[in-house]
Amino acid sequence: MKRNKLLQFFSATLLAAMLLSACGSSVPNSSADTSAGTTGQSSAQEGTGQTEISFSFWGNQEEIDNKLALVAEFEKQNPDIKIKPIYTDGGQYQTKLQTWFSSGDTPDAMGIAGDIIYDYVKTGMFEDLTLRIENDGLQDSWAESASQNFVYDGKQYGLPHIYHVYCIAYNKKLFDEAGLAYPTQDWTLDDFTTIAQALTKGEGSEKVYGLGGYGAYGANEYIHVFGDPTYGWEDGFTIFPNGTDGFVKGLEFFGNMINVDQTTPGPDSDANDIGFDSGRFGMYIAAPWWISTWQTQIGDNFEWDLVTFPKVEGGAWYARVFPNGMGIPAASQHKDEAWRLIKWLCADEEAQAIAGKTGMPNLTSYATSDEFKNTLEPGWKPYNKQAFVDALEHTWMTQNTGIFDQINTIVYNEFPNYLSGNLTAEAFIEKIEAKGSEIAE
Repeated sequence: MKRNKLLQFFSATLLAAMLLSACGSSVPNSSADTSAGTTGQSSAQEGTGQTEISFSFWGNQEEIDNKLALVAEFEKQNPDIKIKPIYTDGGQYQTKLQTWFSSGDTPDAMGIAGDIIYDYVKTGMFEDLTLRIENDGLQDSWAESASQNFVYDGKQYGLPHIYHVYCIAYNKKLFDEAGLAYPTQDWTLDDFTTIAQALTKGEGSEKVYGLGGYGAYGANEYIHVFGDPTYGWEDGFTIFPNGTDGFVKGLEFFGNMINVDQTTPGPDSDANDIGFDSGRFGMYIAAPWWISTWQTQIGDNFEWDLVTFPKVEGGAWYARVFPNGMGIPAASQHKDEAWRLIKWLCADEEAQAIAGKTGMPNLTSYATSDEFKNTLEPGWKPYNKQAFVDALEHTWMTQNTGIFDQINTIVYNEFPNYLSGNLTAEAFIEKIEAKGSEIAE
């Protein structure tokens, strides 16, 4: 690729608002991160028989510590490889990626989020792993929906490592007070609506809502839950690749919840500033990153559990997924050693057990095992971990860089106009299609 093309690409992505999957809060950069990349420094260690490779990743302090524990275990099992870790928080990682790829001096192995990988793989910056996966017989190691998050043009550029996905948490105390049966895996959209209405009560700062958790930026969630994405990327950039029926259904369903039934807060509501632990939500959009906080802060205040999203006639309620994977930059100088590392991280049950402390493990054999389902952190109360596993069957994923972010911004900005009646669903669609045509030109 010519250098001016690279510069144009990175100028565009630097302007994009992006969200790394399950980004961590600020952590110090690793001391090893002293240059743009490390491919020139990775080498056979003189006199040791080891090959040193660099490995980059992001996270909060808990996630960083987890990755370092994985590195230590891998080195123990693979004494011929020395890992040089490079890490930072999620907010800075995107900038690091742009610096590494624009210079051509990259780490040998790399953590990558599914919601930002598109712009990198389409410009040839990641190694195609398809043949390695086939040669090692790993095709069925992960759910198809998990692998698909790292596929572009029929080729797989990342291995699924861990993921975060939405399901529904419910407050058993509020259900009991309302005389409601707890939701089960076979509940329907009509059940959900009836339950949300029955749970909603009160006014002002004391109001209890049937559903919370999508928050002030819920618009992009609402329009995707019934399965029709706003844009596609697997075969090139497209607008409404599956049509607009799901988009309209999502607008109408959640618009009714906000404006008519008032069973969930609108985007400007102060209720978006409080969480499930407040006790003011009968149901709440749950993600794995909340569980530790809820176990600690809710304590004995009320009992709670998880359930998958309700069944939808003729379709499904799609859960947003935040997939974290592992890839090999095309510029890596130690691709075989890097492959051994990322294969172990993503396809070894012992590695997935360690990784599963900071997210949902992607390896099917471990994620569906009794060991995983029954393993809890010390002091935690039992909860339905299976809901997060089952949620992976029907998921959607956004992209958060470049042209995709322009579409995301329209959705966020225009949704309040739809709620206020100043924008019809048809006019909403026209605005998105117009931006898509502008981008295509």
